[in-house]
Amino acid sequence: MLGPPWWWADNGIDLQPGDPIELEGFESPDHMEVNWIKNLRTGQCIDLRTPSGMPVLIGVFLYREPFTFGRLFGFAIIWAAVGVFIFDNIRAQRGVPVL
Repeated sequence: MLGPPWWWADNGIDLQPGDPIELEGFESPDHMEVNWIKNLRTGQCIDLRTPSGMPVLIGVFLYREPFTFGRLFGFAIIWAAVGVFIFDNIRAQRGVPVL
């Protein structure tokens, strides 16, 4: 299953049940992650992940996927943690004592 058909239709992607497809992906512990999918009937190719496997961020901007407050909050928390980690590593390398 490639997700709900309404999502594909709402985003202007012509993918119908029974269409022949070609895809590339990888297996996660409980499901499969798709990197790209090509509809062999129409020739349309959709990149869902970068070559390194990261989700394509253009989904929010190009396909107008929802970016709710919860996702924004999670995004901010993750990047704040990355910032703290980097700051702590720089501080440790310089030999600055912990407050």
